[in-house]
Amino acid sequence: MILEKETLEKLGKSFEIASKKAKIICKCDYCGNTFERLKHNILRSWSHIKSDSCSNETCIQQKRIKTNKLLFNVENAFQSEVIKAKIAQKHNSKQKKLKYNYDGIQELIQDWLNSFGFNFMPDKEFEVDMYDSSKKLAIEYCGLHSHNEFSPEPRMTFYHRNKYKKCLKQDVQLLTIFSDEWEKRELQCKGHIKSILGVNDARLYARKCIVEEISKETGRQFFNDYHIQGKNRLGVVFFGLFHNSELCGVMSLGRHNRQVSALVLDRLCFKHGFQITGGASKLFSRCVAWAKEQGHNEIISFSDNRWSLGKVYTALNFKMVNDYRPDYSYVNIKSPNERLSKQSQKKGIVNCPEGMTEYDWAHARGLARIWDCGKKRWVYYI
Repeated sequence: MILEKETLEKLGKSFEIASKKAKIICKCDYCGNTFERLKHNILRSWSHIKSDSCSNETCIQQKRIKTNKLLFNVENAFQSEVIKAKIAQKHNSKQKKLKYNYDGIQELIQDWLNSFGFNFMPDKEFEVDMYDSSKKLAIEYCGLHSHNEFSPEPRMTFYHRNKYKKCLKQDVQLLTIFSDEWEKRELQCKGHIKSILGVNDARLYARKCIVEEISKETGRQFFNDYHIQGKNRLGVVFFGLFHNSELCGVMSLGRHNRQVSALVLDRLCFKHGFQITGGASKLFSRCVAWAKEQGHNEIISFSDNRWSLGKVYTALNFKMVNDYRPDYSYVNIKSPNERLSKQSQKKGIVNCPEGMTEYDWAHARGLARIWDCGKKRWVYYI
């Protein structure tokens, strides 16, 4: 309630003609304590019930209950069928908007592919978004909101890998693209897909190219421009393939993030639009020579089943030593715009409370796992 006497004494005028920014002395209608509040905020608080509550949480809750009973005939607004319906409508609207966005992108990708003369269409047999039987290539575009473990239709550990293996049994390569990759690295994704499909602007021969060691800065910039994963942090040495002084391809050797002594072939890519016959072999020969000079007896590497069948490793005489089960990254359920690596969510990094697992703590913070198709480990014995 408004304490009229004190208000008049302080303002020298009535409440009705006081400025909106005037501080008014009030008495809490629930606990009896006095407090000051701007007239503007008092009027706002009277929108449903003309009573005044101080900032004490108990008093606020009592006024809230009184308001809910008046408006919805329940103490808690979330018990109201009207509010429940509004929340459901908002949720469904958001889901439809997300689905429309992802479906729209799928159509754009399909149209882009078919602009090169292909016939990519949704396929029920393989349950994929796009498939061209003549190229034996299938593509899945996976929105992060709909392909994690807590999605409306949960995508659990082996969901993506099972599709990959189903296609592989029919000699079909499946590319599984996560939406954040396309949104952030669209040009690099397109360059990789065009390479698989043999859509190139120029064809060169490695015998007409030269290999030179290049600086880390040059190599990393090239990977940032043309590789889906971007530049590499742990690269040690970089070799470039040049044609008429133009840098057309780069291969790098680096350290493993856990096995420090291991030598890893961690990046290889070529300039978009260039098919360079023998390019990977010529670059790798230089890498092997460098590894020998440094006293290494093997080079390891990994291929991602979402993007590669690992054919380049077979061509370079690597041996596949392991085909790993699916691995995961995390997605923020409230804002599924990008993935967070599982390494970034280790207990020691994110201040996980004692007694909780990494998974439980991630779940408590609104994170969900999204699974890949697994990776292959390759070894070249020098």
